[in-house]
Amino acid sequence: MKERSSFRSISSVILIIMLATNMFLIYNLALTTTNVDLEHNAMGQAAMHISGFTQIQFPTFKKKEEEDVMGRLVEELVEWSISKGGYFHPNVEIRRFDPSDPTSFFGAFVNGPVGVNETLIKIPGSIKLQLSKETKHGLGYESSVCELAWLLKEEYDKGNSSEYLPYINYVKEQSFGQIPAMWSPSGQHLLLRVQGDLFMVDDNGFVNPSRMTKWIDRYYETKCLNPRDEENEYLNPFFVAMAIQRGYDKALIPIYDMLNSHEGKINSITRPSIYDRNGFGVYALQDLDKGDELFYSYYHCPDCGHVPWGTPEMLRDFGYVEQYPQTFYLDDNMILYVDQDGQGGYKAWCKEQCPPKAWVQKQLEYLQRVDEDDIATATPYIPEKELNIIRQYHEALTIAFTAVLPIATENDSVLPNTTDDASKRSLE
Repeated sequence: MKERSSFRSISSVILIIMLATNMFLIYNLALTTTNVDLEHNAMGQAAMHISGFTQIQFPTFKKKEEEDVMGRLVEELVEWSISKGGYFHPNVEIRRFDPSDPTSFFGAFVNGPVGVNETLIKIPGSIKLQLSKETKHGLGYESSVCELAWLLKEEYDKGNSSEYLPYINYVKEQSFGQIPAMWSPSGQHLLLRVQGDLFMVDDNGFVNPSRMTKWIDRYYETKCLNPRDEENEYLNPFFVAMAIQRGYDKALIPIYDMLNSHEGKINSITRPSIYDRNGFGVYALQDLDKGDELFYSYYHCPDCGHVPWGTPEMLRDFGYVEQYPQTFYLDDNMILYVDQDGQGGYKAWCKEQCPPKAWVQKQLEYLQRVDEDDIATATPYIPEKELNIIRQYHEALTIAFTAVLPIATENDSVLPNTTDDASKRSLE
């Protein structure tokens, strides 16, 4: 009996060692998973989520010493642009905000003096992924985005044979879930709780607040994502998200899409149109010094067409809460502007008319409840990046309504567009 027990003990030990060894091998195999594989995994998750299935959260493993892959791809983009006839001012560079931090954002920065009206960057027409005149003729905004998404997919599927390979490689490395429409279900739910009953603006006017996260669903409704060939292949929502986030309605423009928007610090302008087939230039609106970042406006630019984008719409389409000044479209004749007052506080003003005081107080009370009941107890299943953006947006709304309260109107008969105002707008 003792010998049999000893044998069982030895066998158990051997079995434990074998299991531990297998676990170690699996773990090391996971560590070698490439970034591209993870991105393709993420795209698969996007399709599953949009189709109504439960989104699966895959673990992410990173190498101890991870190369700045995106940094290298951006350098290749710059070299490709120059080889196609592009130009960069000697004192302008495309780089990360913090060159020592491989997670910081990209932008265009000045590393020496630049004079007003000097050429900063020239974008050659041959690097733009742009709809043809025949394709874009008569198309509305949504149809143009749809066609642009399909065009991007076509080049993506060509792989190494694509004429736009440096840009396609750059797109492949874009992280999943950058905009709310591609967030986790828990993150989307919490963001909609913060949005509350506030309507948003798109090309069809004021729309239901659910459009903050659910707008890609419209591309199913319009059959944009349906198969277009005999292979019965659907358009992955990833390409629609890229066409919205990185596109300019009818074109994807490498290099130029790395310049950031800042309504309070616009220091560059484009000439001629960014849609010019021969390309266009980016020029300095003022003298620039070392360390300055190049900014333009995503919705007050020569080719923007006066799109009524505000802070909520910027979050919806680009995935971040814009810096001050901020804008909130509450109704056709009720636009709220908020900015820092230079003394550590904030100031607000309105176009045509301000919202009613009772309504503003109601919004502030609601935001406080959301903070205490939802954000403070946020589920651990919400990714940290999403939760941080939600907190920033909640803070922006709270500051905006707090700042406008002293100048709010006492007239309660004129209300902003909200889901409570069913007599004015029907829900879509």
